[in-house]
Amino acid sequence: MKQKGITGSTLKIIAVVTMIIDHIGASVLWMLLKERRILYAVSGLDTIFSLTGSDRTLALLWWGMRIVVGRIAFPVFCFLLVEGFLHTKNAAKYTGRLFLFALISEIPFDLMLFENVYAPDYQNVFFTLLAGFLCMQGMSLVDRKSVENGRFHSFFSVFLKILIVVLGMSAGYFLKTDYGASGVAFILLLYFFRGQKKRQIAAGCVGSILLLEEWAAPLAFLFIAFYKGKRGLKLKYLFYVIYPLHLFLLYLICVFLKTA
Repeated sequence: MKQKGITGSTLKIIAVVTMIIDHIGASVLWMLLKERRILYAVSGLDTIFSLTGSDRTLALLWWGMRIVVGRIAFPVFCFLLVEGFLHTKNAAKYTGRLFLFALISEIPFDLMLFENVYAPDYQNVFFTLLAGFLCMQGMSLVDRKSVENGRFHSFFSVFLKILIVVLGMSAGYFLKTDYGASGVAFILLLYFFRGQKKRQIAAGCVGSILLLEEWAAPLAFLFIAFYKGKRGLKLKYLFYVIYPLHLFLLYLICVFLKTA
């Protein structure tokens, strides 16, 4: 009898699709709103509904893509990162991939958001995921050493874990990565409740609101709740390839629309 639920590959597709929708809103729709001089309207639904005609439609579409649908992506990617860490056979290679694509994605990321090949004030989400992954490796190492050395070192292990969390969040903050320190803390929150699905989902929903400050982000856990713990299709490099590629394509679309 087949186990009911969705696989990791399905979750990955959901995350990728919602991410692309979010970035279309952040680039193409944002440019159109700017050209119509109605950026002020997206500060809230009340101002959006003060618009009329196609302006209101465009602003509502932006709101739905960025504030609702787009908020699903990051929590799902964080959950998949934790699952990936727990099941990877080679953490070093995983770390290398995250770092490599963080570098590859930075120019397309800056082009899409800032129309510049270098924007030091904001780094792409791969750096956030990398910081979270490194923290999980550090905490896992501490756990292994604690088991080897007995209870005598339990207090020291707690201190080290707190230090790892602080360092990871500091990296997110000072490097100015996407979601910053809060994003790293969110990853570690899901890692802390690994293997406790109900508690992990509850913590993720609360963390989405308190840490990420996004009221629609808990919607991601509606999908995560149906995850059955299976990988599914082999889509290992789906996110790695699509992330920089779609950022660059969205940049080109914006350039074309401006010159058309």
